[in-house]
Amino acid sequence: MITDARNLPSGEQLECDVCIVGAGIAGISLARSLEQSGMRVVILESGGLHPTPETDALSDGESNLPDYPFAASRVRSFGGSSCAWTGACIQMDEADFESRSWVPHSGWPIKARDISPYLDRARETLGLPEKDRLRDDLAKTPLASDIVTAKTVAYATPRNVGARFQSEIEKSASINCLLNATVTNLGLEQDGERINKVKARTLDGSEMEVAARSVVLTAGGLENARLLLASNDVAPEGVGNSHDTVGRYHMEHPIRAVGTLSIRPRQHRQYLPYTDVVKRDGVALKGTFGVSAKCRQNNELLDMNLLVYRYSMMEEMASVVGGKALAQDGVTVGKLLEYAATHNVRFATEVLPYIGWHVWNKVHKCARFNHVRFMAFVEQEPNPENRIALSDRRDALGVPLAKLTYSESARMEDSMHRSLAIMSQDFEARGVGTLRYRADEIRHLRAYDAYGLHPMGSTRMSRDPKHGVVDADCRVHGVKNLFVASCSVFPTGGAANPTWTIVALALRLGDYLRQNLRTLPA
Repeated sequence: MITDARNLPSGEQLECDVCIVGAGIAGISLARSLEQSGMRVVILESGGLHPTPETDALSDGESNLPDYPFAASRVRSFGGSSCAWTGACIQMDEADFESRSWVPHSGWPIKARDISPYLDRARETLGLPEKDRLRDDLAKTPLASDIVTAKTVAYATPRNVGARFQSEIEKSASINCLLNATVTNLGLEQDGERINKVKARTLDGSEMEVAARSVVLTAGGLENARLLLASNDVAPEGVGNSHDTVGRYHMEHPIRAVGTLSIRPRQHRQYLPYTDVVKRDGVALKGTFGVSAKCRQNNELLDMNLLVYRYSMMEEMASVVGGKALAQDGVTVGKLLEYAATHNVRFATEVLPYIGWHVWNKVHKCARFNHVRFMAFVEQEPNPENRIALSDRRDALGVPLAKLTYSESARMEDSMHRSLAIMSQDFEARGVGTLRYRADEIRHLRAYDAYGLHPMGSTRMSRDPKHGVVDADCRVHGVKNLFVASCSVFPTGGAANPTWTIVALALRLGDYLRQNLRTLPA
């Protein structure tokens, strides 16, 4: 069932087998996997059925990056980030799980094969096809080779996991999802070995407690670390943080405009599996590509997946570049007058033709194009100095806000450049086309740069408690009944959108809890 916590009497106390913090994709996946086991499950969700400004404000924070979108990077409502994401799902490479000598702190304590069966089960949760229906098409395109590996991005159907499973959870006799119940504290026992209660509050002041045999944090890569650190009434350093690892090793997926490729005449149709969404079995699919795992190994490169978009050389004209910047920064009367004074004589001869080309290529799949633009999802190596800590500021419920320290390394930039150089040589040798990727050649594309908003690593998985927060079963080191299911447990993030792996880990944890709950402390 789904209950609004604001309708419960203040001081309400609940008991269950498993308490899940967060009704996002991971939380809903885990709850559904436990439903048939006879376990009593309570989900505490900070938001309601739909996002509101008041609950979104609880996600605020501060950072050395002045424009980091704390609230925009998370959604506090039933369904979590699935209420706002693109739905993109891609499988991580086997190599992403391995220790790499050139990537400090790399290596998962599990292998890709350990979650492979759960990736197949996750297809049902995310509405993905049983098989890769685009692989053969991608293998025939000019981009694919022994050096360049083509991959399929599948888009969840439907994207909003909350909306998809809302009715199912409303009817469930074993799941009780409390909306508008924000967890403010993980009640650690004095010996520090288990969580004996989870405290939550509503924005109108009601309080409640949940006692559970097991507690699972599924609140996302920023909130999981924030909650562990803020629950410091028993352990001053925070829960699970005896080795100062909670919040460290934070990683993102920087999204970077990395180049343009001139393609051979009359070959534009061969690029459509990359530039256009293809529907197979009712699921949207699209191609991406990157340097092969073997090539990365030989050249000591980080991972990088490239997305492909149709491109026109008209985008390099100053009038078009200026117009794009104006649209992105926000149109004001002053900026519009300045733009008109600079570019008005070129509007009819440059800007309008570009707009026409852009619209024509959006509407018509078979419209001709002779260039493509590459956007890269870039792997960032784990760095303990990239971290989430607590701010001196607090949210409306009195919980300290997250404070993010973030930087991007010279290693990452060097790896991007060398990967592009390898691709460029491969394309030239095979007659595919000329790749322009030098900084002076693509400076006009910087407006496309962004972040994937995939906060990974802050509760990383490790064999040794000194080097991470959770073990191979996603249990917090030293706390017998506390687990984390999120991309925050990723020791490294590869270059793949993390959601498919998140769901697989949640389902794997569900199996573990079903098999071992009786052995966990009551």
